[in-house]
Amino acid sequence: EEHGQSLWRPLPRIVLCSVNMTRTLVQLLDDSRLVHIAYSCKRRAARRRHARLIQIQCSGPDMAEHALLKRVLLSEREASTLLMMPPVSFASDQRPLMVMVESLMACATEKMAQGFCERKGWRAVSVAALACFNSE
Repeated sequence: EEHGQSLWRPLPRIVLCSVNMTRTLVQLLDDSRLVHIAYSCKRRAARRRHARLIQIQCSGPDMAEHALLKRVLLSEREASTLLMMPPVSFASDQRPLMVMVESLMACATEKMAQGFCERKGWRAVSVAALACFNSE
């Protein structure tokens, strides 16, 4: 291998999307080199808790995930970007969470042609897959 060639290998941008940003997810953003940025719904009188956390106004509880994904797709347009979405409730133990996230990202990267992977209620989907799905 030539010197520096591995520097140009494309790595997908990992975006965490959660209607409710819990302390555990913020900790994941702090500790993980996998997650580049996070988006969540803004609660009234909530302060921004992290430099890489973008909070947006979401509509009612039934439409919050749709509003969140709409905003994320407007901001994250690179087709190889992977959106990672946790289940509504999940165990907050940090160590298994990191293993789970790494496993989900490996699965989604392997199945990039499909653009979707699910593990234990967590979902990972590529922007390309969402764009193709929405265009049909």
